[in-house]
Amino acid sequence: MAKHTMTILADGSEQVFYNDPVYPVYANQGKLSRIPRMRVIHHWHEDMEFIAVQKGHMMYSVNGEHIRLEEGEGIYVAPRQVHRNYSEDGTDCIYLAVLINPSVFRSRFQAVETAVQEQLRGDGCPYIHLSQDVPWQKKLMELIGEAHPLICGKEENRFLQIMGIAYEMLFLLTENMPKVAEGPRPDRRIPTLRDMVNYIQTHYAEKVTIADISRAGKVGSSTCYDLFKKHLDTTPQNYLMDYRLEKSLELLNNPGLSITDIAFATGFGGASYFTECFRKHYRLTPSAYRAKIQEEMGAAST
Repeated sequence: MAKHTMTILADGSEQVFYNDPVYPVYANQGKLSRIPRMRVIHHWHEDMEFIAVQKGHMMYSVNGEHIRLEEGEGIYVAPRQVHRNYSEDGTDCIYLAVLINPSVFRSRFQAVETAVQEQLRGDGCPYIHLSQDVPWQKKLMELIGEAHPLICGKEENRFLQIMGIAYEMLFLLTENMPKVAEGPRPDRRIPTLRDMVNYIQTHYAEKVTIADISRAGKVGSSTCYDLFKKHLDTTPQNYLMDYRLEKSLELLNNPGLSITDIAFATGFGGASYFTECFRKHYRLTPSAYRAKIQEEMGAAST
C-alpha cells in the first residue's frame, strides 16, 4: 500500500491516477495510517467511488454529512460530491477502493446514457451507506472485491471482465437508488462550494484572502463561511492552511528542494512560519518528516 498523495486538476477535481492509463478505472487497498493525520483533505472527482471496509472502521464525510463505516460495510459516493475519509478516534482502517469514470459506459443506447447521467447528477442521493443486510448492497460490495484484483492485475483480457462488473454495479445502482422525490435533496450550492475550493487549490501558493475566495463563488463572505462550515466542517482559512500543508508533503519527497523553497512554493512566505504550522499539524518538523520518509523508502527497498 503506497503512501497517500493527491493531485488537484485546474477545475478543482482530484486527478485520479488510473491503474492503466488507457482504461479509466482505479482500485487500491487503502490504510488510514498511511495518510498524514489519518484523514484525507476534502476533494471531489468525476468518478463513481465505491468503498468496502475490510478491517476496523472509519468515517466518511459527504457534503458535510458524516457516516461511520464499520467492518463489512461500505459506501457509494456519486460523482462530483465533496467528500473525504478519516479516523475520528485514531484507530486504523483497511479498506478497498474502486473508482469508475462514467466514460467507461459510453454508449449509443439511450437507457445506458440515462443511467449514467443519473449518477453524474447525484440527484437526491449523493451517497449510499452500504450494508450486508440489504441484498443488493451486499452484492455491490462483493463486486468491489471482485473488481479490485482485476483492475490491479495484468491479465490481457481482464478489461472485458471489468466491464461486466462495472455494468452490473451500474445496474444495481440504477434499479435501487432512490429517485429525486424520495431522497433528501442535496444542497444546490455545492457547485458554488466547489468553485471556492477550486480557487484555493489553484491559488494556494499566492496570498489568498477571504474576499478572493468569496469572489470565486460569487457570494458574500458570510455565505462563504456558512458553506465551508456546513459541508467541510472548517473555515475557508483553515481549509487553505490544510491544503498548503497537504501540498508541502508532496514537495518534501523531493530532496532537491530546501525547506525554504517549499515554504514559498506553498504560500507560507518563510521557513519559520511553515515549520511552526507544520509542527502544529503533524507533530514533527518538515525536516523530521522528510527524514522519516527517506528512512521508510530505504527500508522498503531492502
